[in-house]
Amino acid sequence: MTNKNGNEPFNKQDLKILSFIANTASVAIRNHQNRQMLEQSYFDTVTALIMSLEARDEYTKGHSDRVTEYSVGIARQLQLEEEMIKTIKDAAILHDIGKIGVRDDVLLKPGRLTPEEFSEIKKHPVISGNIVKSISSLREVGTIANQHHERYDGKGYPDGLKDEEIHIGARIMAVADTYDAMTSNRSYRKALDPDYAVKEIKNEAGAQFDPQCVEAFLQYLTEKKTTENKPASAT
Repeated sequence: MTNKNGNEPFNKQDLKILSFIANTASVAIRNHQNRQMLEQSYFDTVTALIMSLEARDEYTKGHSDRVTEYSVGIARQLQLEEEMIKTIKDAAILHDIGKIGVRDDVLLKPGRLTPEEFSEIKKHPVISGNIVKSISSLREVGTIANQHHERYDGKGYPDGLKDEEIHIGARIMAVADTYDAMTSNRSYRKALDPDYAVKEIKNEAGAQFDPQCVEAFLQYLTEKKTTENKPASAT
């Protein structure tokens, strides 16, 4: 039998204390597991809502998936830590959930928005952030979702943040979100040529976008194109 330090045997009081510690630890572990299950369930529910939201508008179907792919690609080019990349990935999946609070006649309008309608659209990052932040472990994810329409020069919304006041995840997502919006068909215009979209993003480096994020995106696109054009290995 294992004894205490000094080779003194455990007594009944020691066993009671150890039993209490074990029971407390067991409860803490179960609570942690239950909380993780609840949070995963919430995340899955919100993700399902995103899919439902995109199903309302054929022009944005798959938007969150593509923004996620681009955002993760940029984050890896910037050599961010895996935990941060996971946070950015989650934020990219959920960033537009706030559009669930935007009226269909505004969200699905085929023509140019009026100033009043655009003001309504501009509410969606705040709504997204509030929905996601309601789970404590997703607060950083919610912050990124809230800031993904901020601009590097401080002229974005909802808070007019600039430079590094904006979360790195939001600075990344601003590039990814804009590129996908430009290269996808929308109710008010056809998809733009990818080369043209890249040119526009490069022109906005230092203004709308963080220059480092733009450079990382260009590197990501180059590597992606190289991989796609690489011939299959002979078998």
